[in-house]
Amino acid sequence: MTVLNGFDSYMLCKFLAGLFHTSVDNVYWSLTFITPAVALIAYIVCYLITRSKSNVSE
Repeated sequence: MTVLNGFDSYMLCKFLAGLFHTSVDNVYWSLTFITPAVALIAYIVCYLITRSKSNVSE
């Protein structure tokens, strides 16, 4: 989590862990790996949609 560092990051992970009844480590690793994967999938979907729209207009 590059936006937050140190204590703020830990407190956010601790809050989410309490909210979902899991450990802080699970929340941290989930945010570390799942967030970039979701962002990559969203980028690919947006790319494919815009590419298909540009092919339709030609």
